[in-house]
Amino acid sequence: MKADRARQFLPFTALRGFDEMLREIEKQSVPKKELTEEELRLLNEKIKLIGKGSNVCIVHYEKSAYTETKGTVSFIDPVFRRIFVGEKSIFFDNIQSISDQ
Repeated sequence: MKADRARQFLPFTALRGFDEMLREIEKQSVPKKELTEEELRLLNEKIKLIGKGSNVCIVHYEKSAYTETKGTVSFIDPVFRRIFVGEKSIFFDNIQSISDQ
């Protein structure tokens, strides 16, 4: 009888697996690394050398983790500070490194 009474106070989870999913996301989260002034200068030099049609590999910060995007540069937008690789838009501030592919 006491066990039944205690059971009514157990926590209720409406979404099964939601807590596990949140724990997995927390494990995968990586803080964004701030670049030094020298690293920023070198990155800006590389961006200036890249043109439409260049094949690149860009490591950038996206959704709490670093990811790598490879492809052909379709457009560079200096006003809004972003580069398009195919259809993907990457902000300059999120770029960690750029290399030729």
